[in-house]
Amino acid sequence: MPRTSAPFRALLLLLAAAVMLTPALVATSADAKPKNKPYRVGVKLSDTHIVTGDTVRVSGNVRPLTTGNVVIQQRVGGKWRKLRSVRLVTSSYATTLRFNKPGVTRLRVVKAGGNGHKKGTSKTRTVRVVNNASNPVIATTALPDGALNAPYSAKLETTDNRPGTWAVAQGTLPPGLTLDPATGAISGTPTAEKEDGYEFGVLFTDVDGRVAGQRFKIVVEGTIDNTLIVTTSLDPAAKGVAYKAELKTKDGRAGTWSISTGALPAGLTLTPATGVISGTPTATGTSTFQVRFRDANKVSDTQELTLVVAESIPVISTTSLPKGKVNEAYTAKVETVGNLTGTWSIAAGALPAGLTLAPATGVISGTPTKRETANFTVKFKDANGVEVTKALSIQIQACLLIICV
Repeated sequence: MPRTSAPFRALLLLLAAAVMLTPALVATSADAKPKNKPYRVGVKLSDTHIVTGDTVRVSGNVRPLTTGNVVIQQRVGGKWRKLRSVRLVTSSYATTLRFNKPGVTRLRVVKAGGNGHKKGTSKTRTVRVVNNASNPVIATTALPDGALNAPYSAKLETTDNRPGTWAVAQGTLPPGLTLDPATGAISGTPTAEKEDGYEFGVLFTDVDGRVAGQRFKIVVEGTIDNTLIVTTSLDPAAKGVAYKAELKTKDGRAGTWSISTGALPAGLTLTPATGVISGTPTATGTSTFQVRFRDANKVSDTQELTLVVAESIPVISTTSLPKGKVNEAYTAKVETVGNLTGTWSIAAGALPAGLTLAPATGVISGTPTKRETANFTVKFKDANGVEVTKALSIQIQACLLIICV
């Protein structure tokens, strides 16, 4: 073996000393194996938009394969709180949650660490819980007219009376009126009239944030006389048969008639100048509407009326009734054409004292107790609910021997 030179041996000794003086490199646990990885937690919701009381299925998988439980957490007051613990089956979980309060709920699923893995947390999922499954619908279709400097009251309503907030969206209410946001009540005292009415839009927003809108008009008259229109009922009409009825005021004054709310039966019209309702009805049914009368001095009145259109109209054939005598038995009968089945009653006035009307037969009977002439109106209602009336009278005489007066 060749001998090393002195300088080379000196170099080797120097290198050995340097190695001995260098700090030792110590192997750590981190160097021994990779860092623990978190579990991968999946989460899936069967629905994310539900109505109060409904349920949502929460499910998912945890990877890699593991056992134990996962915890479903809910965000409450800025913190995640345990809602439910669910056992894993072959690294999968599933459960059903019921939500009874409206609002937005944030959920996540957590798997605790173990088996060489750190805690795993799923993505956040959101469930929106609402009070109603459908959009709101405003049931009010028209508002009554108002009078200058007279108290006014009306109310806006939805079809299901759900809670929410009302607001005027376009246009303005008549001066002096306000809309209550919580109740939908319009009230106050109009301070300015407007013949063509104040038009405005209304928005209703329910507690879920859903919105419905409707346009309205309120006409403010100069003066309202609630006794001006004397027509309070209309004779029934028959389908396919010409019809005519005249609306009247208490003094027959001139003015203009109109339909303010509702509608006449199909086939009928109202003549503004005369108040005559005429035409030929094309369909059976019952129509309820409001008529308005306004005179040249801007005095007005409204009246709600109902008009029944039937397949046919019963006719009272009785035109007069026989006279009676005091203290002598009396009998007579009111009849319809065709002797229809129905119910008879006295609609106005009264029979002579001592006499009564049998509802089922139309027979008027009894023993008159005093001399009088009684004026009354009989009413007949047929099996379909159609009513007709006729004015009649009965004269009761007092007789002495052969002379009756």
